[in-house]
Amino acid sequence: MKKDWDNIYREHGKVQKGVWPFLSRNLSSLKKGGKVLDLGCGTGRHLLYLAKRGYLVTGTDISVSGLDLADAHLRKNGINGVTLIHGDMRKLPFADKTFDSVVSCWTLHHSILKDFGKTLREINRVLKNRGILMANVQSTSHFWYGEREELEPNTFRGEGEEYDVPHHYFSMEELAGGLEKAGFSIEKMRHTKRMTNTSKATDLKIIKRNGIMAHWEFIAVKK
Repeated sequence: MKKDWDNIYREHGKVQKGVWPFLSRNLSSLKKGGKVLDLGCGTGRHLLYLAKRGYLVTGTDISVSGLDLADAHLRKNGINGVTLIHGDMRKLPFADKTFDSVVSCWTLHHSILKDFGKTLREINRVLKNRGILMANVQSTSHFWYGEREELEPNTFRGEGEEYDVPHHYFSMEELAGGLEKAGFSIEKMRHTKRMTNTSKATDLKIIKRNGIMAHWEFIAVKK
């Protein structure tokens, strides 16, 4: 996956823009001034947001290109002290019980289900006792679900520049079960839907599904 995301960031630059609304609305769930890992930090939008609010922030991503863009973004905004580390979410390069919170937006579903389980266990490992995981994953109600090559049940190839990146789509039961198995209890979970632009779509199946982007957003606590 590293090569794929490196190519995406080199060709498109900052593809993730704006702060995740679920994070801004639930910021008080994170320990004030605590150590936060932004897992899959991309080009740094949430690193900047959290650092400006007094959190001790570390960002990790599988893409070196993304980390380079994040570093430039932070420097441009006069932010120092954010640690950026290249790493794979399935084997995080951090010691046990390092962080108070882990934030992960548009990242955890980019894997087959077995690797999702590995990632959750790694997140649990690096979190302190009663640490918080705030994240989102794609739902089986998402308009791309079932529209590309199936790699395994509920896991499909991506679309466009993300073609070679796996996308797993979760039911509520599958997500809740995975979190429970990895040692988390769910504090908050919501299913979100929003429209995306399908005006340029040529696939009738996609047009009929109205371009609904559907995700599970959740806050989970390490048991």
